[in-house]
Amino acid sequence: MSDFNVTYKSLRKAFRENNKQPLQLGFDYADLGTFHPLGNFASMLNSLMGETVRPLPLACEWEEIPEAFKAHIYPTLEDNVVIGSNVYTVGERVRLGLELKLRLLWRKNKNRIKADHYTKHDSPDEAKNHPPSPRVWGDRTQDEWNELVDWWSHPNRVSRSLQNAANRAKNTILTHQGKKSFAQGRNEYKVEKGHYEDLIETWRKGHSSKKTGEFKTEQNKQRYLDMKAMQEMIKASIIPIKKSCMKSF
Repeated sequence: MSDFNVTYKSLRKAFRENNKQPLQLGFDYADLGTFHPLGNFASMLNSLMGETVRPLPLACEWEEIPEAFKAHIYPTLEDNVVIGSNVYTVGERVRLGLELKLRLLWRKNKNRIKADHYTKHDSPDEAKNHPPSPRVWGDRTQDEWNELVDWWSHPNRVSRSLQNAANRAKNTILTHQGKKSFAQGRNEYKVEKGHYEDLIETWRKGHSSKKTGEFKTEQNKQRYLDMKAMQEMIKASIIPIKKSCMKSF
């Protein structure tokens, strides 16, 4: 059974268990303003969106995909969405939030294919001889795989990929967030406690062991201590609040 069928089956079951009423979703608008889907069914929507973007072209950037290729993603999302006292349509802020999520899911799928079926080979020609399985590649052709391999192996993209890898290697702050989004975790905390969690504490949870709460690196621990110290100085009016500082939290 394909991942899409599994997702669709789960959605149908949830719909029946909800007395065949629309499944309710929230959006992160009051906290971080990301408009990421929230709630009990958010993970199902994420899975559905992930399957929806799989057939899209890969030998390009997201922004280069013609809108006609993406048109099938949004038709079922055209109803108005009520958020607080505001009503949005999918063509407004909600659509932008969903598109950002779709782009992220599309890139994750593309990166998985690259890691599993391209970079492990010694040369582009060898990679072309080992295309992904139909479960991963769907009904795409060998020619489409060759095109994607050529796209990845273009000197400009190879150079950029090496630079990105070097930049990532410099990052000593490691996250342990898992599959749950930052926004979803904060929403679950608010549902349980009645208020949003301190942002620095949310950061700590995403950068430490879920079992012990211990930081896995000294860099993570030091960054947390630095943020807490800055927070205390702001509370004591020793230093002023700066939005640029808060973004780093």
